[in-house]
Amino acid sequence: MKNLVLLILLIIPLFSCKDDIEPLGIHFNGTYEWTNFAEEDGGWYVHSLVFQDNGDLERWITIRESEYGDDLGYRSIMRGTYELQIKELTVEWDEFHSLEDPEELFAPRAGLVALENASPVTQVGTVEQMDGGGKIAIEFYCNDILSNCIGKTVYTKVD
Repeated sequence: MKNLVLLILLIIPLFSCKDDIEPLGIHFNGTYEWTNFAEEDGGWYVHSLVFQDNGDLERWITIRESEYGDDLGYRSIMRGTYELQIKELTVEWDEFHSLEDPEELFAPRAGLVALENASPVTQVGTVEQMDGGGKIAIEFYCNDILSNCIGKTVYTKVD
């Protein structure tokens, strides 16, 4: 009888309704950066994503002289919301700010202007947490407007 009870206790988890995939933890919220050097401009482009607990999201592109130095200024800012379903990330961008003079490399944050007639943009992809929450990898599906089919991008948590 003991063996039968033990067998039943071992089998029950196989048929439970619990998802096999754990959702991302609270470490997902915060500021993440991905940097790349632009030889033609002689500076580092810093792509920052700021995830908030309430579902708000901001994306900044700033310029630096060195990869880990201070920001010289902003290239653009996008604001929107995100929803995370296990590992599927849906982002709705609805506010866009960019340089007033496209010939400029950067400007102070207050120097960016809102794009008044821009239509909202939705991106859908996957996200995975790495290094105990110290990094996230995001890959938007290739047909998304803003992703340019660049594949998986790894962002490092900075805040």
